[in-house]
Amino acid sequence: MEILKENTTPRSDLVNKEVAFNIIQEALQDIPKVEAMIRNEPAKLLQTRTKSIASDYERIAFFAYAIGYPIEYVREAFAFAAEYELKVFKLRGTEPPFPAYSLTYDPQYPPGTPESIVEYKKINPDEFDYSLTNSRAALMAFYYGYLSGQYETAEKIAELIWDPEKSRYIGPRAYCTMDHHHLAYSLRSYLAGDEDSANARLKKIFPRKGNQSVFLQSRMLKAILEKNPEEFLDSNQELIAYQKKWQKRKISAGYPEFYLCTESLGLSELAVRRGLFNYEDLPQGDSCSPVELITL
Repeated sequence: MEILKENTTPRSDLVNKEVAFNIIQEALQDIPKVEAMIRNEPAKLLQTRTKSIASDYERIAFFAYAIGYPIEYVREAFAFAAEYELKVFKLRGTEPPFPAYSLTYDPQYPPGTPESIVEYKKINPDEFDYSLTNSRAALMAFYYGYLSGQYETAEKIAELIWDPEKSRYIGPRAYCTMDHHHLAYSLRSYLAGDEDSANARLKKIFPRKGNQSVFLQSRMLKAILEKNPEEFLDSNQELIAYQKKWQKRKISAGYPEFYLCTESLGLSELAVRRGLFNYEDLPQGDSCSPVELITL
C-alpha cells in the first residue's frame, strides 16, 4: 500500500486530517521495518511483531476511512489486517508474558532502600502470553476479514477462538469482558454448525452498564441463528445509533475504531451470506456503517 496525497473530504467532523495523514504515513513506513525484523530475527518476538503489523493496518484502515480515502483502499487495509491477525492467532502460546511486577513499600523508609521494600512479586506468572489472542480481539479480526471479503481468513480466526480458564486478561473493566468471551464462543460454535452451544452462550449475555455494544451484537447473532431479519435490522440500527452517540464525544477522535462500526458491517455481511436478507435491506448512505464497503 502507498500513501495517497490527493486532497480528500473527511467522512468525520471529529478527525484531524493532518494528524490522521501522519499516522497513516508512519504506519506505512513502520510495516516494512517490522517485516525486515521478522526476516532477520525469525525467532525473536515473532508474535509481538506480527501483531504490530496487524495493528498498523488497522490504524491505516480506520484513519483512511475517516479522512476520505477511497473505499477500495480502506477495504484493502482491513484485508491485510485480517491476514496478519490470523498469523498472530496461529502463534498463540509461543511467547512469555511481558514481565510485570508489584512492589509494596513502607513509606517510613526512603524509597529504593532495602528497608522500604515490603513485598516484590511477579504479577503475571503464566508461562505463555495469550492476551494478544483474546476473545474480543478474535471478534474484531473476524469482522475485519468478513467486511473485506476475506471469508476464509475470518473463519480460520473464528476456529482459533479460545481463552484459558481464569484468564487474567478478562474482567468487567478489561478490554475483553466475559460478554465478549461468550459472544466470541457463540460465533465459533455457530460457524462450526453447533447452534445449541451458540445459543447457550448468547443466553449468558444480559444488558448491563457498559456492555450495550456487545449486547446488541449478541442480539444480531441470535437473530441470524433464529432467521429473524427484522430483529437483526432493528438491533443493527440500535448498534449504529450507539456508535454515533460515542462519535459525538471529542475523546472518540483519538480512537480510530469509533469512525466506523465494523461490528455492524461484519455481522451484516455474515447475515447476508447466510441468506437472512439482501444488501438493499441494510441502511444506505450511512457514514458510520457504509454498505458499499461490504459490497465491493
